[in-house]
Amino acid sequence: IAELHALVFDPVSLVITAGSQDNGTPRQSSQNNLAWTDITGGDGGSLAIDTLVNPGFSVVYASSQNLGGLTRRTFNALNAQVGSASVLLNGGGALVPQFETPIQANTVAGGRLVIAAGDAVYESFNQGDNVSIIGAGLQGSAIDYGGVSGGVTNANVLYVGVGSSVYLRTNGTGNLTVSPTAF
Repeated sequence: IAELHALVFDPVSLVITAGSQDNGTPRQSSQNNLAWTDITGGDGGSLAIDTLVNPGFSVVYASSQNLGGLTRRTFNALNAQVGSASVLLNGGGALVPQFETPIQANTVAGGRLVIAAGDAVYESFNQGDNVSIIGAGLQGSAIDYGGVSGGVTNANVLYVGVGSSVYLRTNGTGNLTVSPTAF
């Protein structure tokens, strides 16, 4: 029994990873298995998954509360962890995390990551090692990053929910702007 506040499905190894309050970051041991193994202890935090940066493998980003110990772990198709590295978060000033800091890997371009921190929205093109501010003063709660529209792939499209507003970028790699339409 656990309180889950984050969940990602790994389409490479066909398992689920969860962020759980006070119970770490459990990962399903294998497909259709009821046994889970903790990949972090303490509070499980934000999660994201990138299956594009290294085809045939999945990179799972996991942290504890306040984005503590943000790490990327690489798993193969058999669900064996084959690598691990701390996410550096260099540049962009002193990133101020939220208790639950949303993170999202790009859905069409590997290695890209967006972080909705407490002071700004940050973007990375190298798995979070270097970040830059693209939404100063924004405290986002939901992210959708990368997509396909009309058959055209767009790695730069980005939507970030901030309160009752949606900030977006539809092309380029610049800053976010508020949507002209209320949501």
